[in-house]
Amino acid sequence: MGEFRVKFRQLEADIEELKGKNEAIQKRLVEFEQKLSTSANYTRILSGQEMIRILAKNNWNQTDCHNELFLFKPNLLKVVCLGAEKVPRTVRAKDRAPKNLEIVYYEVKILSAEQKDFDGTQNDTIGIGFAPKSMPLDRKVGTHPGTFAYFNDGNVRGHRIVGSTKQNLAKFDAGDVVGCGLNLTSKEIILTKNGERLGKKEQPYHRFISSHYGNELIDSNLFFASKDADDLYPAISLNNPGDEVEANFGPNFKYTLI
Repeated sequence: MGEFRVKFRQLEADIEELKGKNEAIQKRLVEFEQKLSTSANYTRILSGQEMIRILAKNNWNQTDCHNELFLFKPNLLKVVCLGAEKVPRTVRAKDRAPKNLEIVYYEVKILSAEQKDFDGTQNDTIGIGFAPKSMPLDRKVGTHPGTFAYFNDGNVRGHRIVGSTKQNLAKFDAGDVVGCGLNLTSKEIILTKNGERLGKKEQPYHRFISSHYGNELIDSNLFFASKDADDLYPAISLNNPGDEVEANFGPNFKYTLI
C-alpha cells in the first residue's frame, strides 16, 4: 500500500508539473501573438474559442496605382477616378496576405458610382477583387489571368468564364458596402454586400473561371483552386471619372467573419 501511495503522489506531482509547463507555453504563445499583432501587418479576430488572423493595417499602394486614380492622404484608403475617358484604372493594395494567414478580406464603401445605362441599370464599372502584380494597371481586375472580382452589375468575373457570367448576384451602387475575401486554407471566395454573405442558399452560383495556368475557380461555393493565390493583392478597378470608393481593411467589418 505504501508503495502505491508513493507512486500515486509521484503521478500527482508529474501532472502538476505538466500543468505548469502547459500554462507557461500558453502564456508564451499569447505573448508571441501579441508581439506579432503589434509588429506585423495583420490582426486577430476573436469569437468565443475561435480565432482567425486577417490582413489589416493595409492601404492602397501609391506606387502601384493607375496615374488617373487619386488616393486621399493620409490613410490612402479613399480613391477617386479622374481623367476624361471611360477606361479601366486599377490600384493594388500595398500588402498581400502572408502564407500564415487564414483569411484575406476587405470591404469597400461605394461613395459615388457615376455610370448608368439609359434604363438606370449599372454597367460593370466598379470591380472589387484580387490581382497579382503581373496585371497591368490599365486592365480591369477579373479580366486578366489569375484575377477575380465582384462587379457592380452583379457579375463575378475571372480570367475566362465558361458560358455566361453570373447575372443574379446582388448589384451594388452608391452607399453600399461590398466585401471580397479569400480563405487561404480552403480557397473559398467570400463575397458580401452590406454585411450579408452572397453566393449561398438563396443566391447560389457556379461558374468555371480559369487562372493563367488553367486552374479553375469553380463550384457553387466559389473556390479559387489556383497556385497563384500566394501572389494575390486586394485590387479595385474604376472605369468612370467620378467613381469614388473607400476601403476598409479591418478589423471592424460590416460582415462578421466568424
